[in-house]
Amino acid sequence: MRFRAMFAAALGMALILAASLAWAKLEGGHTVKTVKFAGAEVHLEDGSIWKVPNRTDWEITYNWLPGQPLGIRDGKSLVNLNTGEEVDVKKVKGPGAPESASAPGAASGPVKVPTVTSRGVVTKLETPAAAQSPAAAAATSAQVSNMEKRLDSLEDKLQVLDWRLRQIEEALKARPKP
Repeated sequence: MRFRAMFAAALGMALILAASLAWAKLEGGHTVKTVKFAGAEVHLEDGSIWKVPNRTDWEITYNWLPGQPLGIRDGKSLVNLNTGEEVDVKKVKGPGAPESASAPGAASGPVKVPTVTSRGVVTKLETPAAAQSPAAAAATSAQVSNMEKRLDSLEDKLQVLDWRLRQIEEALKARPKP
């Protein structure tokens, strides 16, 4: 009986030690900024972007809220420090890296400009005026950047709705018919 108690204590200590060693490789101090594409992409407060390749993990990351603390394990997985959930990830963009594309207003050649008319949205090519003041160019660039962010947000919301509808359809198909 005494041997069992000693064995259980030793096993418990070994498990605690193993768990602490596993958490030792965890780089903490990060928080969720946004979760996009129904959980397929996680943006952190430092500007880094992480893709979640496993679709089953999307359901986990989809429920992560902005501001929740995260840890990065070996650059290969994200760990939600509130819930203990861990998902495999791939880094798309490092912290503080510049965006991949510059704002369309900053381009020197023709730019596609959407115009709303009574018949819908019409896109036409316009060449930015060379004599435009720097302040006006900055304001135009800021407006374009703001519009792009709003469009991205709408696209994300549409993808979430599409994913949710598919989940509902699958649930209805799996439901036994009366």
